[in-house]
Amino acid sequence: MIKRAYAYLRVSTFQQVDGKSLTGQEEEIRKYCNVYGIELVDVYSDEGKSGKSIEGRPQFQKMLRDIKEKQEVDYVIVWKLSRFGRNACDSLNSLNILQDNGVNLVALTENVDTATPMGRLVFTLLAALAEMERENIREQTANGLKYNALSGGWNGGIPPYGYDAVNKELVINEEEAAVVRKIFEWYLESEEASCDSVTGRLNEEGIKPRHYKRVDRKATEESETDETVYLPPVADWYTSQVKKILDNPTVCGKIRYGYHKTDDGGNKGKQSGDSENDYILVDGKHEAIISEEMWNRAQEKRKKSRKPRGRRDSTSESVNNVFNGIVKCPQCGAHMINYGSRYKRANGEESYYSTYVCGYWNNHKKGKCRKNPIKTEILEKAVIGGLREYTRRPNLAEEIHQYMEQELDTGKLEKETEELKNKIAALDKNEDMQYKILCQIGVNPTYQNMKPERIQINLDKIATEKKELQEKLNYKMKQIESVQLEKMDFELVKNLLENFNEVYEDAPKELRKRLVRSLIKEVQLGYDDKGKVVPVKMILKFSGEQIELMKEHKENFGLNEAHAEPEELRDFLASLASYVLACDVTLKDGETIGFSADDKHTITCSPGVSLPEEQMTLKIAYESDERELENDDDSLGMDDASYHIESIAEKEIPIASINAYNHMAIYLRWCMEHDLMSEKFLEEHGEVVNQVKADSSNTDLRTFIREELFGCLFSALFNQKGRAFAHYYYGENDAPYYPADIDDYALKYFGPSRYHSNEFQQEAYLFIPFDEKYHQAMAKVIEKRFVNWQGQDFDEDTLEPSDVAQAIMEYLDCECTYFPSMADDDPIMSAYSYARRLGVREGFIPVLIKPDETLLECLVMNADPENDADCYEFDLKTVEEYRKKMLTTPIKDGKAVLEELIGQRREEAEDDELDWEEEVLGEMEGGYDNCRFSSCWGLENHMTYPLILAKIPVKNSWEIFAYLPFGGWNECPNTPELMAVAKYWFEKYGAVPAAMSHDELEFLLPTPVSQEQAMENAAEQYGFCPDIVVQEQDDPTVGNLADTLWQSTVWYFWWD
Repeated sequence: MIKRAYAYLRVSTFQQVDGKSLTGQEEEIRKYCNVYGIELVDVYSDEGKSGKSIEGRPQFQKMLRDIKEKQEVDYVIVWKLSRFGRNACDSLNSLNILQDNGVNLVALTENVDTATPMGRLVFTLLAALAEMERENIREQTANGLKYNALSGGWNGGIPPYGYDAVNKELVINEEEAAVVRKIFEWYLESEEASCDSVTGRLNEEGIKPRHYKRVDRKATEESETDETVYLPPVADWYTSQVKKILDNPTVCGKIRYGYHKTDDGGNKGKQSGDSENDYILVDGKHEAIISEEMWNRAQEKRKKSRKPRGRRDSTSESVNNVFNGIVKCPQCGAHMINYGSRYKRANGEESYYSTYVCGYWNNHKKGKCRKNPIKTEILEKAVIGGLREYTRRPNLAEEIHQYMEQELDTGKLEKETEELKNKIAALDKNEDMQYKILCQIGVNPTYQNMKPERIQINLDKIATEKKELQEKLNYKMKQIESVQLEKMDFELVKNLLENFNEVYEDAPKELRKRLVRSLIKEVQLGYDDKGKVVPVKMILKFSGEQIELMKEHKENFGLNEAHAEPEELRDFLASLASYVLACDVTLKDGETIGFSADDKHTITCSPGVSLPEEQMTLKIAYESDERELENDDDSLGMDDASYHIESIAEKEIPIASINAYNHMAIYLRWCMEHDLMSEKFLEEHGEVVNQVKADSSNTDLRTFIREELFGCLFSALFNQKGRAFAHYYYGENDAPYYPADIDDYALKYFGPSRYHSNEFQQEAYLFIPFDEKYHQAMAKVIEKRFVNWQGQDFDEDTLEPSDVAQAIMEYLDCECTYFPSMADDDPIMSAYSYARRLGVREGFIPVLIKPDETLLECLVMNADPENDADCYEFDLKTVEEYRKKMLTTPIKDGKAVLEELIGQRREEAEDDELDWEEEVLGEMEGGYDNCRFSSCWGLENHMTYPLILAKIPVKNSWEIFAYLPFGGWNECPNTPELMAVAKYWFEKYGAVPAAMSHDELEFLLPTPVSQEQAMENAAEQYGFCPDIVVQEQDDPTVGNLADTLWQSTVWYFWWD
């Protein structure tokens, strides 16, 4: 019987390798077949492919499939064993596939035939040696690059601007070098010159940059070698290119090795190291374009110019930022920042006033918060006055010293770090043992039943655990370092407190800032009865003690006696004038101006004394004005029942008009129960409040709102805390928003189909039965919003969208809302929920997106694959054409796509000799409930990532991938497959894609899948994204996933 064989050929590059080209390998194999009478059925050839893994060798994989499917050969013949593979585990697994199908491997050079026991043993040893050789080559290559750099040599890659690469050496490109010299000369010619101005001059003079497009040319008949060519398309200069040239020491004759830039949460170009020890800088062998002295001068100027983006010059006299970072907005909780404006006086003199405004408002100018200005002078007088009073306390220095000794103890942290170090040491021992076992397999009979791949799985798990523990250890070490930095010298604290007045008065601004921040942790603001921002309290850094500032604030503006001294009166009026100018206040006849909660003064206008006709004088009464509660111009109008009643009438809704007051009554009752009503309200309506507190379930406030409050809710009804909460929760159509929460409850109460039906005409909230169940449900929601509002915190560095976040929003070209990193995701989830409901009516699908540069690259790579420039410079027209193409292309059969993917997983299990039913599917146990998005949260700081809420303008949820084509890499499905699977899952389970990052995707479901469906759905998800099972630490089975799915409304996918 004639034996039959496949031939497999491979070379790593298009050059001849190991003395044999592809043609040479095939000739040797054919000679062997002729000698031994073997029929050569087919030849499989991988050109330019590494033997590190079978993943990158399509012909090798096809050969394995043909072996399993066709069952037509007896041998696979290779010229040399290394052609079959250089990875021991992969090679042994592939050999097992061959032998399971009755096929043996023949390697001609080593004279190995796995049909014999000796041949199998030799194969195992040689495969391991081949892998060791590959690792040695990699290590030697890295060492060679480092040695070359230390010797001043260039290690290759794209040559820096100003140079060409000739025989692996840098040679000056005179045309570009002239531009480099201009860039440095222009940048250093004056203090005013900047990277932006240099970029402008380059573009004005028509000088073109060199944008590199990499083209890998394969070997042809004319050329037996491959080559890399860089083609420069025409484009304008960008500031980032100028900065890159200025910062590159290559132009002054240096070589830098080990220097990298990383993306950190969307901030481009953060250096991985901050000191010279983080990389190597030596004299290069190439010629310098500019002098080292000129390059150093440029670096000094660059360091001075590197200020946080979006901040003003902190050295400017017009900016008093002593309190930046410690003052919180009374509405949204963001940090307040200093905001200075210049204006001209009547005599033509230029002057300025300085205020603190909400940092969120300053960066967005719209959205969930307002300007909330407070005059810097007001803030400084209140805070510094309170601080001076505090520092006069006897024995204060000793108290702080005792506090430091007690609170700044690192003992607990040090114990935790020691425990982590011990765990890592134990894992190191386990890792060593696993490697020893791996070396004994095939040699020591004790380990004959152990499989190398199992050992590799154990090693991977150990590596993952070590990485997690090391991250925790690093975090604990940083905490210890932070605590140690806070331990100020006792004598310094004592001297500061004893001489605070003298030191602060004479100190320059930067020293003042340090003094204030060394003592104060936070300054809290609030609203007075007129809705103006005032200082409320400050929290001391060491003791945590809270110092009330309302008293100090009052003393700064009011006059304690009716008969004021001229100096006091002058100061009072000067402060008042500054306040009016800074906060754009208009003083009107008959109104009041309030300086504190209990100090309001009547304003009257009357004909001026000894003034021309029609001119008036302004009088401000010294006595506090006890006016009746009213909805004045400055009070926030929260809700008006007349709008709801008009809707009932216009749409002819068959419901009583009293229902227009339902949600208002629930909110008012909750505020009464939680002591948020103003003193004036309690004076007039105290009986109603007492009745609510005594028997709330039997008190209907709807009639009270209609008759006593004229159908309106406004912020003057509430005290300072209640008014601030109303501004946050009931003030604007933003997230979180009380009427939106009412709508959410209506959606849950009636269900999606009925809620969106014509029965309610988009007014479903009016039909909710007004009973105790309704109140209690909404009371829980209001309570949650209130608690979140009090405890909310933002990452100040993320208040403004990063470059990559802005680029992604530009790429999406639809309505987007940016959310900074925050401690509680309540505003984010409220906005998402509200957007989902609006999307049904307005025709969009909301998606939460974690922006980073990798995601942007994926989107641009898929939508604009011909893009030769930076991913920030995509062609929006091309992107739009891609979207249209995806949206008009027929959707694949999602079920068929999943069945094919599950089939691939089965094949992988067979290749790994895993029992599909027992080891892959397993039992449905060990799961947990998952009802919260994971991709939005940072694990280390326990805050959300900066996020974008994008309203994708498509009708169907699966169509969002036309706008967000992030797949097509590793095992992540491509765009047509993502759309097909998402459509299938929506139609079967109601699942919609809701949140994503560059390697994560999460679906939201109205209800979990049933227990009966869970196993089937888990198998689909395993096919779709195997890593969610394979990477599971405790129980990596489909059954474990299934036990999670029937309890969860969120599906999480992650591709490693």
